[in-house]
Amino acid sequence: MIIVNMTEFFPWAFILHLARALIVFNIAHAMLKDKYNTAVTFLSIVGGYMAISGVGVTVLNEQTAKYELIFYVLTILCYLSAICLVCRGKLLYKLFVGFLAEGAKMAGSFAYAVFSQLFAGQNAMRLAEFEMYLYDLIADSIFIFAFSYLFVFVIRLIQRKTSPATAHNRRALWMYLFPVTHILCTPIAYVPVQLLVSFDLDSAQVSRQLSILQTMIFVALGLCFLLDIAVLFAVDYMNKMEERDRENQKQILKANMNYEQMQMVREEHLALRKIRHDMSNLLTTAAGFIEIGKPEKAEDILKSAGSTVFEGGGTTLCSNETINTTVYIKQQYAKEHGVSLQVSVEENAPVKISDYDLCRLLHNLLDNALHAAAESEEKSVCFSLCIDPDRVCVEGENSVPDTPVKQRDGHGYGTTIIREIVKKYGGAYTVTQTKPTYKTVVLTPNTAQE
Repeated sequence: MIIVNMTEFFPWAFILHLARALIVFNIAHAMLKDKYNTAVTFLSIVGGYMAISGVGVTVLNEQTAKYELIFYVLTILCYLSAICLVCRGKLLYKLFVGFLAEGAKMAGSFAYAVFSQLFAGQNAMRLAEFEMYLYDLIADSIFIFAFSYLFVFVIRLIQRKTSPATAHNRRALWMYLFPVTHILCTPIAYVPVQLLVSFDLDSAQVSRQLSILQTMIFVALGLCFLLDIAVLFAVDYMNKMEERDRENQKQILKANMNYEQMQMVREEHLALRKIRHDMSNLLTTAAGFIEIGKPEKAEDILKSAGSTVFEGGGTTLCSNETINTTVYIKQQYAKEHGVSLQVSVEENAPVKISDYDLCRLLHNLLDNALHAAAESEEKSVCFSLCIDPDRVCVEGENSVPDTPVKQRDGHGYGTTIIREIVKKYGGAYTVTQTKPTYKTVVLTPNTAQE
């Protein structure tokens, strides 16, 4: 079997140090935000770590054991400096990231030592020596790097629970477990060893076949190592694409809202032009009815004129244009389907919830209510919004049919979206169904989220 000298940095010690550097980057990238981008963070942390490792191994050589503590401290200081330069966050939090990275490295090394002892009967103390079997080096490097993804998975899981607004999506979260499966691939590195122990492999032909097998195994493990590195960038790419998709959805929603607001203004102008055209005649007629002693006729004419103004114009319930426009859009839908929609707003403070989330929340609440009411006999929907400095409360009540509502395309996702938005702001969403009515209550803090 091939034995490699770990006091020579290239090429073999390089592999083990690269695995350790990747662990540091893996933990730092999971817990901190990039100041620039993933590539800069990767090159700074991994490059800095490898540079100090290369200098240390080359200069100290076999005296490394004597200066091991100094070398260890310099390595930590080097990658902590890189983290401070290219990552965002408080200094104490960055120090904690370094502490956790070291814990992940030590936990991975310990787990591999136990694993190799149980599987192949290797002595765990061999890791402190300057010579290693090549198969052991490859297996060790892959194992400890793959093991670090367990830490990353737990970190991301905690982030998802504590900060849903910034956490990764579920698909990206589960991708972190893919590299962990490569821990189970490391036993194949021991196959040549087991063959040497179990069979007589002294002949040149068998030794050559064993060498070919060993090469194939190293190539397979090398591909596993590269796949584990690729997962880092694949997950990052997935989240960037999702963020871009969310941004595109916001822009589309904003464009639709602007269009509807323009329609509201246009209808208001048309209504005012009509009233202005007829206002002189209407006032003259109303004055005539008053003169002949029929004030009730004058009142009817003036009321009709007022109704025409408000029916022709858009909905102005409060100072928030998102609420006004959303209700206006749903009023058009309600008219088309013969549903009575009543919306009231009690505004005691500005809405701090983002327009994007507020629009999605109201659209889905009203959509669900209008769709159910359209299938019922009563065909009524009533919503009230209460906006206070500390909270936003949306209460809805709508009639429902006696039989279950037929699901339309895409329907059913509305409730999921409502729950996600409410969870993002740390609020509560409750539903009460008592036929023939269906009640919903959304209560969220009146705060801004990223």
